[in-house]
Order: sequence, then C-alpha cells, then structure tokens
Amino acid sequence: MSSASWQIRVVGERRRAALRILVLLVCSGLALIGTPGTALATSPVSLQGSASKEEYARGERVQLIFAVRNSGSQECRISTVGDGSLIITGVSRDGKALTPQIAPVSHIDGLARLMLSQLSSVSPGARATIDADSGERAALRSVSWSAASGSLLALWPVDRPGHYRVTAMYSFPRLPEQPADVCKGSSQPITVAFAILDNKGTGSGLPLWLVIGMPLTAVVLVATGLILRHARRVPPAAVLLVLAVTPTAAVVLAPAPAHAEIVFDNPGDGALQAAYGECVRRFRSEDGAGDPAGIFTQLEFSPHRIVIAREPHRQKNPIGSFATPDDWRNATNGTGTGSRIDWDPLHHGHPMAGTTADSCAELYHEMYHAYEYSKGIQDSSNCRATDKGPDHPQATVREIAASLAENAYRRYHGLAPRDSYNGLKLPNSIDECYEKNRPRPPRTYPVNPGRPGGDCPAVGCGGSNGDPHLTTFDGLHYDLQAAGEFVAVTGSGLEVQTRQVPYPGSTTVSVNSAIAMNVDGDRVGFYQTGDGIEVRVASEMTKVSKEALTLPHGGAIARTPEMDAYLITWPDSSSAAVAALGVWGLNLDVRLAAARKNAANGILGNFDGNADNDLVTRDGSRLDSTPDFDTLYRRFGNSWRVRDGESLFDYPSGQNTHTFTIAGFPSRPVSAADLAARDVAELICRNAGVSEQPYLNDCIVDVAVTGQSTFVAGMAATQATATAVKIDPVTPGHSSPGQIPVTGGHGPLHDGSTVADRITTAAEARRFDLDLGDTTVFYIADWHGITDGCDQTFSVNLVGVSNSNFPCTNGIVEFTIPDVSRRYQLEIASASTGTGPFSFTLITAKPRTAPTPVGKAVTGRIQSRGQEDVYELSAGVSAVTLTKTSGCDVDMFAEVHDLTADSVLAGSNPLCGNQLGPYQLPDPTHRYAVVIRSIFLKTGQYAFTLG
Repeated sequence: MSSASWQIRVVGERRRAALRILVLLVCSGLALIGTPGTALATSPVSLQGSASKEEYARGERVQLIFAVRNSGSQECRISTVGDGSLIITGVSRDGKALTPQIAPVSHIDGLARLMLSQLSSVSPGARATIDADSGERAALRSVSWSAASGSLLALWPVDRPGHYRVTAMYSFPRLPEQPADVCKGSSQPITVAFAILDNKGTGSGLPLWLVIGMPLTAVVLVATGLILRHARRVPPAAVLLVLAVTPTAAVVLAPAPAHAEIVFDNPGDGALQAAYGECVRRFRSEDGAGDPAGIFTQLEFSPHRIVIAREPHRQKNPIGSFATPDDWRNATNGTGTGSRIDWDPLHHGHPMAGTTADSCAELYHEMYHAYEYSKGIQDSSNCRATDKGPDHPQATVREIAASLAENAYRRYHGLAPRDSYNGLKLPNSIDECYEKNRPRPPRTYPVNPGRPGGDCPAVGCGGSNGDPHLTTFDGLHYDLQAAGEFVAVTGSGLEVQTRQVPYPGSTTVSVNSAIAMNVDGDRVGFYQTGDGIEVRVASEMTKVSKEALTLPHGGAIARTPEMDAYLITWPDSSSAAVAALGVWGLNLDVRLAAARKNAANGILGNFDGNADNDLVTRDGSRLDSTPDFDTLYRRFGNSWRVRDGESLFDYPSGQNTHTFTIAGFPSRPVSAADLAARDVAELICRNAGVSEQPYLNDCIVDVAVTGQSTFVAGMAATQATATAVKIDPVTPGHSSPGQIPVTGGHGPLHDGSTVADRITTAAEARRFDLDLGDTTVFYIADWHGITDGCDQTFSVNLVGVSNSNFPCTNGIVEFTIPDVSRRYQLEIASASTGTGPFSFTLITAKPRTAPTPVGKAVTGRIQSRGQEDVYELSAGVSAVTLTKTSGCDVDMFAEVHDLTADSVLAGSNPLCGNQLGPYQLPDPTHRYAVVIRSIFLKTGQYAFTLG
C-alpha cells in the first residue's frame, strides 16, 4: 500500500476550459441564456412569488415561495432547485439597495448536475415551486452558473429590521447534456415584499452571516468499508470522508484521483489529516462562501499535486507554515506546477496586534500560494507599496496577495484581519504593489469590435460593455449607468443607438437590452429576448447564420459560429459587434474606418484622436473629461437621448423612446472603491484572469453589485479582446467573415490574431494565410487543445518549412519566416485520429533598437507581447556583464547575440538575478548586442547596469 494512496478529491462541476480562452467560452456557454429585454411578453415561463407571511420577527427565518409557470403550449421541464435558475438580482431595505456578500461556490457533483437532476415536467399553465429560506445566516441565497467562470454565490442580507423588497427572476441556463424538453427562456423580474420587525431587547444587531457560531451542518464519518469497496489498497485507518449535510457543497476525501490531488506525505499522521479536514470543512461551509478567493474551485481543475506535510511544532521560535512550488519557473510562466505545504496545525500564527490566532487561516494563506503555483501566476517581485529601500524588510507581491486572501477568509469567519506582513503594513489592494513599480496604464484602453474579437488600434474603437462601461474612440473610459435610449455614435450613413435599462432590482447600474443601427440606409436591430438575440432588419425578424447576410445598401451581418454574437460591417469597412451578456444584456463594440476621423459624435466620442475632449454635448458644448455626476448624467447624457422621430428601434404597440426613459436613474454613482464587497470581488475577478485596468475595476463593480458570475466571464472576455487582433470587412457570401476568432481555416492572420477553430474529422487540417509584413519571427502562444498537457493530437507547422511541432497547453511555438517576400500558411493538423477544438494567439517578434549606455543604469519596459529591446554594444568591447538594479520584473530575460553571425552567443537567462556574465565576445570584428525580452511573451519592466 503506497503512502501516496491518501488523496483528497474535490468533487465539483464538470471540467471547465482554461480561463485564458474565456473570450470563447463566455459566448458559447453564456449567450445561450435569455435576458430581460423588450420582447419578454411571449416568454414561455413566468414567475410569481410571495413571502410566507408579511412580517417576521428579528432572527426568524424568512421564507419565500416562488412559482414558475409554464406559459407555453407544450409540456416542458422546470427546475425545482433555486441554485442556478432562481436568480435574486436585488434586495432593498427601506428603499436603500443592499449589496450581497459574494464568493465562488462548488457543489458536490457540480451545479449543472444538480440542476439537471431536479427538473420537473410541467403541463401548459401548470407551475413548479421553488423555496428560498434565509437560513441561519439571515441571508437569501442566490447562485449563478457560468460555463466560463464557475458558479458564484451571492448572500443577500435580511437580518435587520425594515421593509424589504426582493427582486428575482427565473432563467434556466443551457447546460451541457441538457434535455431538449427543458422550458426555455427567462421570466420577467418580479418583486416580493415583507418586513422584519424590531424586537427590542433581542438579537445581536450583527449580520448573522458574520457570526462565527455556524450550525454544524457537516459530519465526519469513518467510512472504511464504503471506501474499501472501491479502493482496497487504502489502509482502513487512513480513510476519512468529510460530508456536508447540505446537498450543495462538499469536500470528499477519497482514493480515486481527481484533476487535482492533495496528498499527505505521512499517511499515518491521522491528527494532521483530521486537522486538515476540519479546516476544509470551514472552507467548504454550507454555502461555499468560506473560500472567498475560490481556491478550491480553481484547484479542483488543476492537474498538479499538492503535498501536505507536518511542520514540527516548536514551543520557542516556531516556524509556522510555508509553501514551495515543485518548479519555480513553471510557477511563474503560466504553465503551473505542483507544490508542498509544510503546515503546523498547532501553530496559530505569529502575534499580530488585533489579530485572532487561527491555524486554518494560516493554512488558507498557504493554499492560496498553492493555487498561484498551480496556475503559474505567482509574482516574486517586491511589492512597491511596502518597499522602504534595500536596507529594510521586503514583502513580495505573492505574499501580499496571499495575505489579502487570508484576510478575506478571516473577515468571512468573523476573525480580525491581519494588518501586516513581515512587519510591513498591508496595502488595501494588490494594485498598490504595482502603482509605484511601473507606470499606470495609459488612458487609452482600446476595446475591439466583436465579443468574438477584432483589431483596434490605439484609437478608432469604442464600446459599451457590462453594466455599461464605455470606451470612446479616442480611448477615454467612463461609466454611464443611465436608463433610456442613447445615440452611441452618429455620422454619415452610420448610426448606432443603445437602449439601457436598469439591472433588475438595482437603482445604480443598468445594462444594454437592445442595440439599433443605421447601416448605410438599412435599419438593423438586436434585441435580447428570453431565448437569445433577436435580429430585425427593417422591422422584420431575420435569421442570420454564419453565411454573411448582404444588406440592400452594401452592408453585411454575420453570426459568429457557435456564439450568440453578430458582426456588422458598413461599405466603408467600419464595423460593429453585438454579443449577449448572459441573461442580462448586450455588449457592443464599434470600430470606425479611418476616413471617419473627426466625423463622429455621440456618447462614444468624436474620434479626433484626443481623449480629453470626447465628452461633447449634442449642442457642441465640451465638458471636462472627468465631470461631476450631475454634469455627466443630466447635461451630457440627457443631450444624447434618442429623440422623437430619430429612433432606429422597433416598439410594441403603445411604446416609444420615452417608455424607456427614467430621468432620475441612477440614484447615485458607484465605483469599485466604495463597495463593501470589493476585496472578495477583486479576488474573484483576478482568479478569472481579469487583472488589467480599467477592466479590473469594471469587473469589481459588476460582480460586487450584481453577484452574478456572467459579469466575471464577460469582463474577462472584454479584457482578452482588448489585446487581440485585426479585423477585415465581411465579404457577403463567404462563410468566414474576417472577424476574430478566425474560423473555417481562412484568415489572414496578423500580429495578435486570436484563433478558435475545430478539427472535426480524423487526419483533417486547417490552414490560415499569414499577413505578417516584414516580420521574420513569430510565435504561436496561448495554445489550448483537447487536453491540458502536452500531447501529439494536433501539430502546428509553417507549411513547407517545418513539421512535427506539437504544442503544449499555454505553451509557445516559435517560427522563422525564410523569405519575407513570400506568403506563407500556418497549418493545424490532426496527427492521426484526434478531433476537437483548438485555440491560440499569434504574436510577432518586435525588435526595437535602444541606445547603449555602457556603465550606466538601464531602465526599460516591454510594452507589448513579442517586443525585444536590442542594445548594440560599442565596437571593441570584449566582454559584457549585466547587474540587476531595483525595478526588474521576474518575467524579463537577457540574451547576448552575435549580430554579424546572426547567432545567439548566450541564451535566455533571468535578468532579475544578481548578475549575469561576464560573457566573452570573442571576435572584435563582429557586432554584438544584449537583447531583453520575455520568453513567456509577457510585458513588464526591467532595470540593469550594463558593464
């Protein structure tokens, strides 16, 4: 019996695709759900709800009963479990909107399986009921499902006296392996009202979900006989099963390996295993919110092993606990690696003022490290928010991140948060570690047309995404959460209008429910319904497939294959893309042709190349780029409301543009900085890969306010498309419009093109034309195939140049163009019988010659993926040494090239070590250079002294 036979398996949702291809998954997995919009009157489901009584005593359980009615003409199946289908979108107390406590959540067999197992057949006109109970935590539970970003729990507090209004809707997502007879669509949102009375002299006055005394909903069973029937090799004394009484979440210790293994190095240490199991019970509390950073949700799909070892307890000078990766390089380069956690369960933390000792909080800290190692995203550079100089204690970014995660856990369990790490005061946000370490991102944040992707230069692209976060054509980023219909952009033969409606139950944020356009004289509209996006051309419902639909005046519409997203082009090559944002709304991205510069107006700006003058009212008055609330909404926003006679929308009888105008909405501005759930929302967004501004703050607002996982995935996709690709006009009649992802084996591909395609038959190949200009080196990066490792299912080759290149997940394959005057093709081929999807990003090498200040400090920044800074050395230099100085990112590497011989003299070495070299330069007649680049195709800064 092997000591490695002790394994912990986290049983959760089906394996999800890697988050780095969220741009695909958000559309394919989320856009198939309905949304509250214009045309829900004919939705096949409707919702009614009531409270079990009008008034509750404080501390009494609030019970809500919802009835989902089959409003269609045929029998269909309705979910009888609230998780994933009954969505609470807002709760108010005495007229004030509340915000939920949020956290990732996992279910014992996955939320999708739970939902599919609780379907009930309902005849036309009949109902199925769903109950909602505030439970011991005095909070109403709502769980949203997302194929891309996992399940997200929102706990809406109903603990204090007052008059409550709960807004909810029913929407069953389209799940994997879903039966065809599930009732489709979404209900209209409804409101349920009740009151909680103030029982003087009773109750703690604190939110019950912050009370540490949680009900003991978990039992620990010694299940030797049960487990041994499935794995006889497991020692009977070494079998422990931790079960949650609730059917919604559990952590199971079992012998069969899952995607991740958590293994004890000493199977005989039952005390360590029991202590670990107790901490896991806390992490996997009844609602799953005890894991605020979503560590277990993420590790559940990691292929890497984590070893738990006991750190011997010392009465004096205890070491405590620590985590180390198996491979430091893979812990930072996106590949990921396993790790070992040495944990002393008897050690309750180093004394910190005002901090409650807790060994599980310490374990959670180390598990966060293990999570970062498994994803390959740990950052060992010093946090500049705590950096007081080389002679003072330091704190790395990864330790600050783990400490902030630990604090989120501590707050959830009612423990005092730690205020320092290594004696250094913790920053409020991980962003503070970077603000002094590298420049803030520029104000221009290009958003690419096409939730599917698109090419946007620094200017020329605008968009309205999420709870509308707007980016103008010149790069100004701002929020306009108003309600009504607005002119996004107008020009000759081109106009785009948006319909913004309040997010159900909210008084502060809205979403786009419809988008209408003038495409060179053709009126086109996109409307969210209960079952996807409805397209109308000249008021007629129109079915659009991947075959581009030619419009009468020369424009075109194409539907992105396998996605609920549409690409629209004008004859002058201007383009727009509309994509579903889960059940909630639409995302819009617009790219204007260069000829329209200085010839556009609207809430997306004037396209004159200057972001500082983008906020111009309809009458031509220019506003400051950071106006106050009233000026932005009452003056600027109101001026661009759609007027009578100019609307491009279709309306049901009795409606017009004024139907959707709510003059006093929003009631106040909302920002990431003033949200109570900011810290947890930030962890959730970062775990989904959203790390760049302004997308991170946008994601924090969307998630903290709504509690919906769709917005996490949606913002991850928005961030991903912001660094992707070129877009070509749609050619009517072709099945593969030039949007990205490039599909059908066409192209052409450019620098930054993101491709998503599929091999459907054995021995099949996909070929893509390359248009890389005078580039001689390019890379295939961010590879994802049908496995999570390295295999030989698909090969990636430059036709006529290379063969037998087999990529690894998230790996990089380098190619050299032999002759830039020729055109080449890239081929993705099935090596034998493999079929399935694949995706990648094409990145070109971008050498940039820089001055060579020998003997002086050199600072620089790799600003784009593939950039290489070339420092040519002076003639006659016989050796070169690179000495690190402060301000160097871990992903930067240095090489020494012989330019005359076109060869690499010294291969890639981490630049952030103490010293590289000396490297001998043998031939005084040759030209040599030091080249700085990221072999992982990342961005960052570097600093060194060249001597």
